[in-house]
Amino acid sequence: MATRTNLKNITASLFLFFLTINCIGQINAHCDDFNKVQDYQIIAFGEACHGSYSDYEARGEMIDCLIKNVDSINVLIEMPHAAGIAINKYYNDEIDLDSLIEEVRYYGLQTNSFVDFIDRFRGNKHVSFYGVDMQTHQSTLSYLIETITELKPKIKDELTPIIDSLNYNFLFDYSDSAYLAYSIVVERNMKELKNSLIRNGLLESDQYLSIDYPFQIVEQYFKMLDYVKHDMFFEYRLHRDSCMAKNISSIHDFSKKQCFVIAANGHVMATNESKYPMMGGHLKNKYGGNYFVIASQYYEGDLLEVDVIDGKRAILQKVLNPPFKKSLSYKINQILQPKNDTLVIISETYGKTKKLFKRKILGQDMGTGRSDYKKAGLVFFDPGEYDAIYFIKSVTPSVNLAK
Repeated sequence: MATRTNLKNITASLFLFFLTINCIGQINAHCDDFNKVQDYQIIAFGEACHGSYSDYEARGEMIDCLIKNVDSINVLIEMPHAAGIAINKYYNDEIDLDSLIEEVRYYGLQTNSFVDFIDRFRGNKHVSFYGVDMQTHQSTLSYLIETITELKPKIKDELTPIIDSLNYNFLFDYSDSAYLAYSIVVERNMKELKNSLIRNGLLESDQYLSIDYPFQIVEQYFKMLDYVKHDMFFEYRLHRDSCMAKNISSIHDFSKKQCFVIAANGHVMATNESKYPMMGGHLKNKYGGNYFVIASQYYEGDLLEVDVIDGKRAILQKVLNPPFKKSLSYKINQILQPKNDTLVIISETYGKTKKLFKRKILGQDMGTGRSDYKKAGLVFFDPGEYDAIYFIKSVTPSVNLAK
């Protein structure tokens, strides 16, 4: 993720969640099984690690199944807003693959799994992609001024210096003190940018996805900086999830289309009664039973992960730790003994499977973890926060494509 290293240390303690499940059958992403969730407005497919090829393969299969039942579908991904625009440019041969890889930014997206996933829907007019994250804003600003220039060329000279004043990597290139000193300029120019858009009728036009939504992302980014630069990392974490939820809601409510959400397990969990909801909690509060959540869990295999080697960030292929005997993945495999990837759903629990989920249980949310400790990568799952599991018997890793 495009956050500072010290932000990563706080995320593990925030994700406490549980799954109640039922086995539909031993499958490999077949439509007969995925069609059981076809009527939900928003379907979220989480992942226990950003570096799995298997997750994207299953998601692609599921979208293929869903699109047979609706006119079109929006795919909303935990990635920068500008990455969604870059996908369209890539489809139209306006940018090459290297440029797309650079724009998506996150290590789990700069992979063969994500490229194969995107290529799968190239030329399919029924599938649209959007980025819903707000941890970077520079490309978003560039696309915003590009759109404004097309619609209102006369105000380009007025807005260009304002946007230029906001177009820096404040997260990494500005120290906390330097940014806080400059934040007065940011606040003033953000107000002027918004006022100019209003004066010229651009926030009241039908250009919602190309004007309102990008401006919303920029506002969210600067609010994030306020938290980060004041060392308010818990507030930053909650802010980020609330922003992604708002962005998903905005696109869903504007387009009136079924939405398929792709993000980490910890983001999609439906903590609707929690004092500190994650993204999925906000969506559950708004959409209730129309929000359906799937989490992935792995039994064995390898994953592509970020680690620190000799004090430097490195992207490595790592072996998944042998399942802890009291963990969710171990118990699912023990009870169901599936030969293939298996979709498991909440509403029809029975027998040993139902008894398994009467209490909290350790589940995967951080891949292989950062050590060989038998519980590395595991956190507690609480009841009711997921509707289903996609259990992957042997997980295949992604391949890093970033240069």
